[in-house]
Amino acid sequence: MAKLAILSFGEGNFTQGFNVTLQISEEQKAAERVVIAKLPPNPDLPQYYAQWRSLYEQLRKNFRLSAPKAQVTNFSMLDCDRAALQVKTHLNLWLQSESFRPIREAILQQFTLQEEVRIVLQTEDLSLRQLPWSQWDVVDQHLLNAEIALSNSAFEQPPSLHSTSDRIRILAILGNSEGIETEKDRQALERLPDAEITFLVEPSRQQLNDALWESAYDILFFAGHSLSHETGITGTISINLTEMLPIQELRKALQTAVRNGLKLAIFNSCDGLGLAYALADLQIPQTIVMREPVPDYIAQSFLQYFLKAFSSGQSLYLSVRHARERLQGLEDQIPCASWLPVIYQNPTAIPPTWQSFPTPKPSQPSKLKKRSFVNALFVSFAIAATFAGTRTFGFLQTSEAQVFDQMMQRRPDEGADPRLVLITIDDEDLKIQPDRKGSLSDSALVQLLEKLAPQQPRAIGLDIYRDFAIMPNLKQRFDQIQRQVNFIAVCKMRDPTLPAADTVSPPPELPISHIGFSDFLEDVDGILRQQLVWTTPDVADPCSTPYAFSTQLAFQYLAMEKILPKFPSEQTMQLKDATFTPQMLLNYRSTARIAAEVPLREILQGKINASIVKDRIVIIGVKASGTDSWQTPYGVGGASRMPGMVVQAHMVSQMVNAVLEHRPLLKTLPRLLEIAAIIGIALLSGMIAWRVQSRIYLGIALIAVFIGLYVLGLWLLIQGFWLPILHLSLSWLSSGVCVKLLKSVNHSIASQSRQEE
Repeated sequence: MAKLAILSFGEGNFTQGFNVTLQISEEQKAAERVVIAKLPPNPDLPQYYAQWRSLYEQLRKNFRLSAPKAQVTNFSMLDCDRAALQVKTHLNLWLQSESFRPIREAILQQFTLQEEVRIVLQTEDLSLRQLPWSQWDVVDQHLLNAEIALSNSAFEQPPSLHSTSDRIRILAILGNSEGIETEKDRQALERLPDAEITFLVEPSRQQLNDALWESAYDILFFAGHSLSHETGITGTISINLTEMLPIQELRKALQTAVRNGLKLAIFNSCDGLGLAYALADLQIPQTIVMREPVPDYIAQSFLQYFLKAFSSGQSLYLSVRHARERLQGLEDQIPCASWLPVIYQNPTAIPPTWQSFPTPKPSQPSKLKKRSFVNALFVSFAIAATFAGTRTFGFLQTSEAQVFDQMMQRRPDEGADPRLVLITIDDEDLKIQPDRKGSLSDSALVQLLEKLAPQQPRAIGLDIYRDFAIMPNLKQRFDQIQRQVNFIAVCKMRDPTLPAADTVSPPPELPISHIGFSDFLEDVDGILRQQLVWTTPDVADPCSTPYAFSTQLAFQYLAMEKILPKFPSEQTMQLKDATFTPQMLLNYRSTARIAAEVPLREILQGKINASIVKDRIVIIGVKASGTDSWQTPYGVGGASRMPGMVVQAHMVSQMVNAVLEHRPLLKTLPRLLEIAAIIGIALLSGMIAWRVQSRIYLGIALIAVFIGLYVLGLWLLIQGFWLPILHLSLSWLSSGVCVKLLKSVNHSIASQSRQEE
């Protein structure tokens, strides 16, 4: 059995370079080795090829090309040979690049000199497809039984159907033969053993369409004039003297032919890469075309060499290589003739042999079906175990959290919290405080508190570090005011991983009962998704308060409702019916603005509305540019970062509204229940994929449940439950897709076994 190497070219171009992935496996088996590398930029290579092509096309030696002849200019065969050598040399230098070395070495290490190897290049880049990959020294010199084929990046497995005939059935279309001899193609076909050939000589479009619809064929053959479009994704064939037929206009007929068992298409005509691309899009398993305009006698010689090798038992790939290399004997008449033939391959299809075309005998379907079911069950469970493991050990934790962020953003708007008001200090407020030390001067702080106190707020929180004493001339006024209001200030706890200077002391004028720590707890990706409610302080830390700033403000507000905290255990705190833990998910309030905002200068100027402040929690903080800001589920960069005082407001809002409004606190399912859900949905998906025959219906089912999982996750998040939607979705999709692929592989293996019988 031949080995398979798939080279997948990712996004890129010759200016930027290409990311390339190599997968090495045996036919119909999972990849044994995967290697990732990069091809560097090489903008000159397509230009070298274009120069060679321009010289080559000027030969015009009875090309089978459906295009007007260009004006011939003076040049020599030597010029064309030199241009070809330039293309080959620069191609191999590019493929010897250091960044591509891992793939080159993997191929040379994995395969022996005489081993049969199929190398499939998957790419959407037309310039890549045009290059003479057969001239790669790895294939040309080191792997004597290897051949390179092209493939589209997007494909699906074609149906594995067989004709009911015991002979190989060929539909041979001999199209417009003006200036060429298609009769020799006919003679080569007629010499084939065990073949039943239907010839259509210069047919009309209707005749060709009817033939493809009404009968089943193993091989489709075309000889005549053809032309690929400049886009490289479709082409046109000249079926008679008057009709040029775009291949897409045979779409339905060709799809029917594939469903009826068509395995191979041979277009022995010019400029076939666009034709091959379009035929591959129609799921024709294998196509052989000429990549450039081809002289009549070169096309005839290739067909003769190929059919002789293929019908004698050689594999499709070796037959093409054998016939292609024999064309080197004609390169004194047409330069680079051996560059022209190319295979276009669906990677999921096994290339046929001449002996594999006849219909196999029926076998034991019940035993195969039972084995298929067991295999499907095993694959589903293996996938379920994989994603259960990633959930348990946190391998996809960051990706799962990013899905959580997206869902947080899609919740319905809850409106601003009426229990909060923010006094903001922006750039203009900083300018009007010439005597400030930090963001808020002592005089501005005292004036602000004197303005707010008569409006009877329930609590005032200062989210600004003040590790220095207030000015002596203001201390009496400050002490008097802070006795009238519930005033809370902040400090910063020492991070044990950083120097002691990392801590920030509280204001010396305030008792520890009026201090809250301002520390936040970021996730590994730097996003703030959690809230610290309380902690066990280090007595040696200047910031030794046990409660967070947001917790202290919530306590002050709820105390007016006669709601005091209770601690049933070291890890739980009870406020009325709401239960809190020291560290919990932050259920951000879904709103464009968490609370009403008033600039500091307006308060100092006496522009204050008593209704905005009365019975509310007032948070004073900085929103000036370049100051305290955080990455949250609502944004990670620039203006989307959330000011620290706004984060504090969300935390206060979460606690207060959980107690008074029963707004849900975010919870996760028990880990065992999450694992059970991941396993259950994978098994369900696998069994559906095993039962459903139609790929379309299966795709609809997979996508519908995928969307349903997202909607369910969003609804549960609004209710206060976070499901691991990413793990569930990946488990669902992976199980369904893999079981369907396994089923197709089993079907192919069963078909091959029946053929061998």
